[in-house]
Amino acid sequence: MDYMYMRDPEYFDPILCRHTRDAELAAFNYGELCFVFDKLYGYPGRGILYEDVALEEVGLDQALKDFGPVGTRTKELLLSTDWADYFMAMIRLNTLVEDGGHTSMYLASHGDVYSNPARAWLSAKLSGQNSYDKYIADMAEVMARVPSTLDNLMGMMDLRREMLGDGHYFTKGDTAFYSMNGFVADKEPWKEYYAKGGSFDDYDETVFIGLISSMNKAQNDPEIHNFVIDLSTNGGGSADVLLGLISLITGEREGLLKYQSVLQGQSIDQKFLIDRNFDGKFDEADADVHYDLNFAVLVSHESYSCGNLFPSMFRDRGYLVLGERSGGGACTILGLNTADGFYYHISSYQMRLTNDAGEVIDAGITPDVELVKTGADGKKDYSDFYDLTLLSNLINDLYAK
Repeated sequence: MDYMYMRDPEYFDPILCRHTRDAELAAFNYGELCFVFDKLYGYPGRGILYEDVALEEVGLDQALKDFGPVGTRTKELLLSTDWADYFMAMIRLNTLVEDGGHTSMYLASHGDVYSNPARAWLSAKLSGQNSYDKYIADMAEVMARVPSTLDNLMGMMDLRREMLGDGHYFTKGDTAFYSMNGFVADKEPWKEYYAKGGSFDDYDETVFIGLISSMNKAQNDPEIHNFVIDLSTNGGGSADVLLGLISLITGEREGLLKYQSVLQGQSIDQKFLIDRNFDGKFDEADADVHYDLNFAVLVSHESYSCGNLFPSMFRDRGYLVLGERSGGGACTILGLNTADGFYYHISSYQMRLTNDAGEVIDAGITPDVELVKTGADGKKDYSDFYDLTLLSNLINDLYAK
C-alpha cells in the first residue's frame, strides 16, 4: 500500500517538518474530512460513530459533538495548529470510525517522522505519562470497545503451529491442509515463472504459487481426497488471487465479481478471463486443468475482506465452509490524502460486494459447521480448527451425501 501515500518531498517536507500547522490548512483538512465521511463512505453501520450517533444521518461534525467529551476533544485536536495534536487526533478518529480494516487513518503513512531529525521532538512529545493524560486517558472506555485482533490472531497462529508445525502445507490421512494468511501474492516469482517456466516447487512464493504446488501434490497423492484451504488468519488482499483460486477449484474459465452500487442500488457483474494452466494464454487448453479433490474452506472472525469474499463465493458454488462467522468487509476501498499528506482509506461509496443472490456480505459469512468452542471464562478455543482428523470426518460426511 506504500504507493498510495507516496508524497512529493518538495511539497510535503516544509509542512511535515514543522512543529505547527497553518490554521487555514487545519480548517481545510477538517472540512474535507467531514465531506468524505458525510458523502463518500460506503457502508454505514460499522464503527462506533455509526453505531452510537448515526454519523450517516447527522454528518461527522455533528456526530463528534453528539458523542460527548471524547468527540468534542477529538474535533478540537483535529483543528489544532500543533502538529502533535493533529497526529494524535487522527489516532482518536481512527478508533471512532474503525470498521474492521477498510476504514483506517493510515498512521504508517507518517511513520517517517520518527526517523526525521527535524521531527525528533514529536517522538518525545508523544511519549510518557503527560502524553497519555493529554491524548489517551479519556479514550479508555471507547478503545475497549474496539476489538484488538492482533492478540487473537497471533494466538491462532501459535496454536496452528503447535498442532501442525511450521510451514503452510500439512497432510494427515486423506486430508491436505494449506494456510493462507493473505491474498497478496509476490509478483516477482510470478514474473520469473512466466519468463522461465519450470516447476512451481522451484519458486518461493507462499501465497499462491505455494498453494498451487500443494494442490498439485494433493492431486497426485492417491491417499489424499480432501483439501482444506485455511483462511482462519487471512486478512485479505487482492481479488486476482481469489479469482484464480476459485477458477482452479470450480473449473470456471471466467472469473466473476458481483457488486451493488451504493449510490443507485443496481447490481453490477465484473468478468475476468483466467489463465488456468498458467501458460500465458487464454485458450481452450485452460479447460484441461482439473482437481479431483473434496474442497473445504476454514474461516474465523479474523477472515476479513478477501478472506470474507472467498467463503461467500465458495459457498455459492456448493462447497463446505467450516469454522466461525468470518470478519466481514466487502466494500471497495477509496484511498485518500489530506492536503498535508496524511494518507487514509475508507469503505468506498462506489460499490460493495455481494453474493450470487445479490445480498451484501459485509457483515460476514456464517459457516456450515461451527467449530469454535467458548469456555466458561468466555475465551475462544480454536483447537478444532486445526484437528485434521476432525476436519477429514466432517468433509467425508458431507461429500458422502
